[in-house]
Amino acid sequence: MNDAGQPEDPSAWLPQIAWFQVQVTHPLHPERPLPTQAFLNCIDDVMARMGTLNLKAVQLLLPLPNLGDPARHSSIEAVGVLLQAADWLTDGPPSRSAQVWVSLDSGQDPAITTAAPHMREQIQELRQDAFLLSSAAAIEQDAPVLEPAIRDDAWPGPPKYRAAFHGSLAEWSLDAVGWLAGFLSEVAARQGVHTPLLFTAIKA
Repeated sequence: MNDAGQPEDPSAWLPQIAWFQVQVTHPLHPERPLPTQAFLNCIDDVMARMGTLNLKAVQLLLPLPNLGDPARHSSIEAVGVLLQAADWLTDGPPSRSAQVWVSLDSGQDPAITTAAPHMREQIQELRQDAFLLSSAAAIEQDAPVLEPAIRDDAWPGPPKYRAAFHGSLAEWSLDAVGWLAGFLSEVAARQGVHTPLLFTAIKA
């Protein structure tokens, strides 16, 4: 874990207040999604000890699960875990929901742009109310851009190929953003995307 000790970019439109680095040392459990929700819940606890967090954006580098791995032959179980967790997020007043922009960047690998249309279809087919896509087609150029806080040699960077999604998230919190990151990583993996993805969620 590292604190926000990196140089501040005065030209950035959103200030970076914290940066955390973790390493996955064991293969993912074949029936579990990426633990992004648990990870961001830990960060929520850390930030609460520092003061009140005015959260505007979250960026994660996601190591996507490889569904071609014999130990992880299907992500149906992992998606099921996420759909059950979605019920927890939606068990609250509608006033807690927030409009968000989410982007997934596969760097120099075009995999995400090929998968994006099928991902939209799958998001709408899966029964969950935690993240509802906007009925109007999102225009890629309208999505805000947050520059990566990681070096290009840590992923297939620099950014180039990106898919953007706009919709309503059940609540704007690190818990909900963590769920969304895990959910979209599973949906992307089911469409054949296995390269690491730069996930960015920005409150609209």
